[in-house]
Formats: sequence, C-alpha cells, structure tokens
Amino acid sequence: MSGTSIQVQRNALFYLLTQVLGVTFLFLWLASLTQDWSPLNPLLAISHQPGHMAHEMKEAQGLLTGLIAAAGLSFAAWKLLRLRGQDAVAGKRIMLLGTALFLAVPLLMLMLQRSASSYGLPSMYLSIPEIKPLLGVGAVVAVGAGLLHLYFAGWALNQSRLRWGGLLAGLLCAFLLGLLETDQERLDLPQVFASLAIVWLLGSLAFYPLIVNPKRWSASHSKRATVAQAWEHLASIQVQRRRTLGVFGGLMVVILPFFAPTWASDSLVFQFTRMAGLGLVLIAVLGRCWCMLYLGGHKGSSLISQGPYSISRNPLYLFSLCAVTGMGALSGSLLLGPVLALFVYAVFNNVIDEEQVLLQKVFGQDYQDYCQRVPRLAPRLSLWNSPDELRVSLTGLARTLRDALPYFLIWPVFALAQCLQINGWVPVLLRLP
Repeated sequence: MSGTSIQVQRNALFYLLTQVLGVTFLFLWLASLTQDWSPLNPLLAISHQPGHMAHEMKEAQGLLTGLIAAAGLSFAAWKLLRLRGQDAVAGKRIMLLGTALFLAVPLLMLMLQRSASSYGLPSMYLSIPEIKPLLGVGAVVAVGAGLLHLYFAGWALNQSRLRWGGLLAGLLCAFLLGLLETDQERLDLPQVFASLAIVWLLGSLAFYPLIVNPKRWSASHSKRATVAQAWEHLASIQVQRRRTLGVFGGLMVVILPFFAPTWASDSLVFQFTRMAGLGLVLIAVLGRCWCMLYLGGHKGSSLISQGPYSISRNPLYLFSLCAVTGMGALSGSLLLGPVLALFVYAVFNNVIDEEQVLLQKVFGQDYQDYCQRVPRLAPRLSLWNSPDELRVSLTGLARTLRDALPYFLIWPVFALAQCLQINGWVPVLLRLP
C-alpha cells in the first residue's frame, strides 16, 4: 500500500486521551469560549448589504455543500477501487465506515439543530448557558466537518498523507461553509467548533477498534524478525516520540499565557504547590543523572538490572514523569501537573512497549526473568541491589544533565505569563484548581 507508515498505532491510552477526549474537549472549549466573541467580518455584514447578497451567499453555500459532498464520496469510492492485496478487505471496511459516517453525521446534526430550537431547551439555556453553543450545531457545516473521517481513515490505513490531508480539508471546509451562513452578521464560530467537536467525537469512537488493533500490533511484531529491524523500528518510534512531545510542548507554551490557577498568588496553597513543583523538577534532574551512572554507554548492549534498574525497569521515564508533574505544579495549580503527566505517560507507554520488543529479541530468557521480577514503572524498593563499584561515562552524564536542565525554563515562562495577565495584556481564558 503506497504511503504506508512504519508505525502501527495501538496505544489505547494515548488514543483515548488525545484523540477521543483531548481534541473533542478542545473544540467544545473553543465553542464555549467564542459564544460571546464574534470578530467583525465585512463579508458577513448582512445588515449593510443589499438583500440579494444574502440570497447569493446562500446559493453559493448550497453549491459548495454539494461539491464537498460529491468530492468526499468520489474520493472514498476511488480509494476503495485502488485497494489491493491482503489489506484490501480491512481497507474497504475502513473506507465504508468513513463513508457511512460522512453521510450520517449531517442528518444527526440536523436533528440536534432542530432539538436546540425546540421549546424545551430555553429554560435549560438560562440555567446552564454554557450548553447553548454546544447544541448550536449546523447540518451544513457538518458536511465540511465530515471530511475529518479521512483523517481517521488515513490513520487506520497507516497513510499519513490521507490522514493530514483529511484533517486540513475538514477544518477548511467547515470554516468555509460557516462563513457563508446568511442568518447572522458574522462568522458563527460556536456553531463551527461545536460541529467539529461532534464529528470528531463520533469519528474517533467509530474508528477506535480499527486504529487501536492488537492483531495489527502482533502482525507488525512478526515483521521485525531480526534485531536490526527491531532497532530500526524503535529509532523511528523515538523520533516520533520526540516530535509528539515537541508539538505538545509548543502547544503548552502557546496556551499557558491564557491559563491561571484558581488560587490567589499570595495564598498558602499557591506557594506550596510551586515549591513542591520546583522540588519535583530538581528530583527529576538528579534522578536522571543517577540512572545514567548505571546506564552509561551500555544501553542496548547489556541488560542493566542494578541500581535504579533493580527497582524499576524504566526509571528514566519515571523521573521524566516526575519532571512533567513538577513543571505543571510550578504554575500553582494542583491539577495541571497530573494532567500533563498523564498525557506524557501515554506517549511513553508506546515507546516502552517497543523497547520491550527489542530487549526481548536481544536478551531472550534473561529479559523475561527480569520483567517477571521488576515492575514496569512504579518502583519496588525492596528489590534494590547495586555493585560496590561503577564505571561511569562522563560524556553520557554530561549529556543527560544538559538535556534535563531546560526543565527549569518553565519557571520564567509561568512568571512571564503571570506578568502579562497582571498588566492586562493577556486575558485569562481557563482556570484550574
């Protein structure tokens, strides 16, 4: 299959946290956030335009909706005809599921749109105003958002071009169809984001058994029969891990200036949380250096089962999670650190699985015995053992220290964000306890 990725995604926790929950709640949060914010758009200033302009925009919207629907169905049919070989059956199932979603979602949106305008909901809007934008979905906008099914189909087929092309097409077409709505003077962002949220939630749940598939995971293992193949695959997974965490970190830097804890900056809880966060980051830096004293330059060449590796099979990842928790706590929020650590663990969990495949091939029964004796992540202190002497790699130790020191940079980032908020240059859009 052309364009097939070498990675087979099967990490259920990562998928549920990021795709099902993370992105869906992001769209819902944007829908709630923008319900009282309507940026001026001269193209939609209907009150200042002749009446025929609204009619022409409605016709353009109808024509564009038909073209998007026809293009989506034609593309799905073309992909079905191109599927060949042993993956053809699974591929056809994937594309048929996506096509069914593409056709069914606008009908569901129409039902929700009508229910949102029924007589029973105005009282609910008064008591829970946040729910109004979440039910303000649009059947027309859903046609454009429905192209997001290509994103999940591309992931299930391991075709990155189809995946990211579908994501871009879904977002662009949803905003374009929302732009041509003629019953308001400005772009109805809550309607666009609410429609994207519902389409995304349905698509991520429908494709879950196809993307997170243990059989495909087992089949991918059989293709890495040699140690060299396992090393090559693990290297690609590590690259993707760094890219994922890099994107995740970049998004956090962008979002953090608009975030603030619920506690006052002079409160005891705020100060204690920040001091605890600083302590966790310091422990993480020292812990990673401690692991490197035992690991040295022997990673992958010999089975390290002493020192921190005698109480946990993955102490480096454990201290990294400790650092992430501390970085979140430096914001003054008790909740942010564990949430960030949970997302990072979802990324690490996939890498740990791949490393286990490689170590099993390299060390065989010795590694199996080690896995049965030592826990995967949480330390068991009663298992501690260490040699009297160690051969230390100063180069590896210096590299580990260099990579860990940037953890402390989160402190000035939070300080800058707090300064921007105090001076009124940046609004607070989200508060967490």
